[in-house]
Parts: sequence; C-alpha cells; structure tokens
Amino acid sequence: VSQSRYISLLALDAKFATSAGGIIQGLTRVAGVAEQAGLSLDETASALTALKQTTGRSEAVLGNSLKSIFTALQSEKVIRDLRGIGVEVEEADGSFRNLVPVVRDLSKAFDNLSDSQQAAITQKIAGKYQSNAFTGLLKAFRKGGEFDKALATSTGSGQNLEKRLDAIFGTTDAGLQRLANKITEFGGTVG
Repeated sequence: VSQSRYISLLALDAKFATSAGGIIQGLTRVAGVAEQAGLSLDETASALTALKQTTGRSEAVLGNSLKSIFTALQSEKVIRDLRGIGVEVEEADGSFRNLVPVVRDLSKAFDNLSDSQQAAITQKIAGKYQSNAFTGLLKAFRKGGEFDKALATSTGSGQNLEKRLDAIFGTTDAGLQRLANKITEFGGTVG
C-alpha cells in the first residue's frame, strides 16, 4: 500500500467513527469484487466508511456485505430488474458502469417505489442477511450523504493529514511506518 493510501485511510480514521485497521479488514473482503465493479480504492474505502456510519456494523462484516451486494448488482437477473425501474447498470457497449453512479441512481429510484417493490429489489440484491447493509448503502449514497463526505475526505485531505502526522509523530514517514507496521502485524494474524 502506497503512502498516499495510508494517508487516505488515516484521514477517514481521523474524521469518522471508523479505524484504518477496520477499513483494511473490510477491504480485504471486498477489494476484488469492488475492483471488478470499477471502484477505486478511495471509493471502496469511502463506501465502507459511509456504511459504518449508517449501520454501526464492523468494517469486516460490511466488507462481506458489500461483496455480496456488488456481486448481485452485476447479475443478469438484477440488471433486468433494475432496468425495469429505470436504473442502468451497463453502458451502451455492454460494459458495466462504475457502481458509484449505479448505486446513486438506484437510491433515487428506490424512494419512488412501493413498499412491495422495495422489498422485492432488496431481496434480490441483498437477500435477508444483507438487507440492512443494502438500505444503509442506499442512504449513504444519496447526494451530500456519508459517502460523499467520506470520499471528499479520502481524496482531498492528504496534505492536511500530513501536517497532523508531522505534529503528532515528528515526521509523516514515521507515522506512516508505524501504521505500516500495524498493518503488517494484522496481516500476519489473518494470513
């Protein structure tokens, strides 16, 4: 993980009710599917952070939830159902759209559905075990919601965080090395 990625995770840690280590745990579960779905690391970490704010569940659990939800959003059956409510998942050439605008579009359309339509869409995308995470995701992805706040923090606060790390640890490199050591330590216990 590059220094800028550490800084992004630390920025989310500093501003939201989450931790860099927790985000890493969530990322280890969802990163492959998120990358396949066209999400950047910042977008995926921001989605985990936003979902943590709306649900209060652990980042590891949320990483598994996002993996299931992102996978379902790319299934033919769900794509057909989403088209039926005006949400396009694919580009004109058949490639998948980035899931950020897809989830935003779904969030807007979802509010205009009947209760039974909402329940059917939720069941198809999230099943019964991920339904709270799914509704939390829709809430978090509304314009100006937790996802936007987290993404702005992740992508835009590197310089501010570097200054804070310098003040706390003496140098940005020392602070990042300490975080890298913790991540390596975590990797050793998981792997």
